[in-house]
Amino acid sequence: MFEGKNKKFYDVSDDFFANRNLDIEESVGSSLNISLKRQAIILISVSIFVFLFFAGKILFTQIVKGSEFENVSLQNAFMEKKLKANRGVIYDRNMNQLAFNDIQFNLVLNLENYNLSEIKNEIYNISKVIDLDSDEESLLKVIEDAKNNGKDKFILKENLPYENVLSFYALPYDFKFVSLERDVKRFYENGPYFSHIIGYTSKITLEEWKENKDIYDIYDVVGRAGVEKVYEEYLRSSPGKIVYKRDARNNAIGKVVEQPPSPGSSVVLTIDKNLQEFIFDSLEKQVKDKKADGGVVIVMKPKTGEILSLVSYPSYDNNIFSKGTFQDIESLFNDKSRPMFNRAISGIGFPTGSTIKPFIGVAGLAEGIVNEFTKFDTSSGKIIVRNPYNKDIVYEFHDWQPHGLVDIRKAIAVSSNIYFYIVGGGYKDFKGLGVEKVKSWLEKFGFSKKTQIDLTSEGEGFIPYPEWKKDKLKENWYIGDTYNLSIGQGYFSATPIELITAYSGIANDGYIVKPRVVKEIINSETKEVVRTFEPEILYSNLAEKRIFRIIKEGMRQSVEYGTATFLNDLPVKVGAKTGTAQIGIKTEAGEDIIHSWIVTFYPYDNPEIIIIAMLENVRGKGLGPTVIAKEVLEKIINENLKF
Repeated sequence: MFEGKNKKFYDVSDDFFANRNLDIEESVGSSLNISLKRQAIILISVSIFVFLFFAGKILFTQIVKGSEFENVSLQNAFMEKKLKANRGVIYDRNMNQLAFNDIQFNLVLNLENYNLSEIKNEIYNISKVIDLDSDEESLLKVIEDAKNNGKDKFILKENLPYENVLSFYALPYDFKFVSLERDVKRFYENGPYFSHIIGYTSKITLEEWKENKDIYDIYDVVGRAGVEKVYEEYLRSSPGKIVYKRDARNNAIGKVVEQPPSPGSSVVLTIDKNLQEFIFDSLEKQVKDKKADGGVVIVMKPKTGEILSLVSYPSYDNNIFSKGTFQDIESLFNDKSRPMFNRAISGIGFPTGSTIKPFIGVAGLAEGIVNEFTKFDTSSGKIIVRNPYNKDIVYEFHDWQPHGLVDIRKAIAVSSNIYFYIVGGGYKDFKGLGVEKVKSWLEKFGFSKKTQIDLTSEGEGFIPYPEWKKDKLKENWYIGDTYNLSIGQGYFSATPIELITAYSGIANDGYIVKPRVVKEIINSETKEVVRTFEPEILYSNLAEKRIFRIIKEGMRQSVEYGTATFLNDLPVKVGAKTGTAQIGIKTEAGEDIIHSWIVTFYPYDNPEIIIIAMLENVRGKGLGPTVIAKEVLEKIINENLKF
């Protein structure tokens, strides 16, 4: 706007632009306000998000992770020390102790709250008075490996001598990581006499410990064989603990909780210590005299299944596993005489020879193939069978000698092969049992099956049959195979525990009880009985009682005039059945190598005791098993032993 003398003049263009500038300013201001608002909203949103994120994190940490951090804090505030108790011990049936715990002290390094520099210092101080049998560098490497494998402690030295224990306690240092721990090692009295029954223990493996940390200490022992293994759950102790509160320097400043450990229960065997040791010595003598590879003797109470003695020879000293060297143990496993092999129960057993004949007799009588008066003429000492496809080919099956006319009782007494050839496989027009029925009846008595005895590594015998022979040997089954099976020769085998258990079926007039070597479990401290084991029947109603009476009469006649007359001068009436198993091998001098057997029981009409004795790979002939059986019977009878 311009001012003149009389009038005011307005410049339209200025006013226009002024108004336009005003509009522009208002427009720009309005846009700026919108932009600022948006930025404010974004800023506020981001702030809220960040706030919520950290608030949520804090909340999660406090609520969700709080208990975890609290547990870690508590773990750091307390330290736990495990307390060990003794493993249960083992007694014979008369409470004679057979397995013991030897106390020893070990120098132990605690690997919790691992601090290498402090551990080095403590090891250095200890090495001043105790030889750790290793240089520092090697020792620290082993310790580091133990830590990396998850172990919570490491034994620096086992079984410290008494002077080392005194030296440790005399050291003027406070040790955080090193301590003395009481430990036990297993000791067995007369180890070789009982090792196949008791078994042995050894240190728990790292894998076993990781799976059972709540039960075992990293250096505990566990059962590896025999009763030690089968009854591990009773014998092992239950650990206790002491929980200490500790300060920032890891020092214990007060006991918070104490839970005492519980010793393992003890096991009472059915075995009689004195009888077991007597039989071991008798068997060892006969094995050496007869130049046999080994042998077995078992004594059983047929009505209860209790094993009074079980000896497998050669044997081993089970103390080697707790006190021997690695070389001692390796040598034991590599011994060609196989001392760790339990011949009484393991593997597929041995050919039984004629000891199988009473069971074929039971089957023949029960199936009506023969009766107690049926007789066969064995005067020729052999039977001849012609090949059904070529009559010019004949096969001869021999008896060990002619016996004349024989019935079932005499056949058992003199061990006639011909009689049982005919009963088992038939001859000419006389129809025998046949292989299927022979196999079926042997299975009824438990042959080719485990007896379930409470020991480790039980095997089972074998009953051959046509399909097996065709499949495995690519051969047909012939009548001669059935004849061989009927007298315990050929491919048939049984473990000694199988055979004596089967004979308990004859002794008991038709029922068989599961064999066992443990009588009861007792409290180690009070000796109170924790558990007893009642007789467990495996098979029953095997045949009529009259049949077993006939079989036992035949076994009695074996003693009176048959193959076991060596037992006839005993003051009690016993029954017996001998057996000689041919294995097709001869000595350089041409003598047969055989397995020699005897089964005997007394009193013969109501047996309370059964004895089985076997010598493996006997060079030549002899009465080895019969001599053992007689010595055992004489001991029981003359000393009036009660079981």
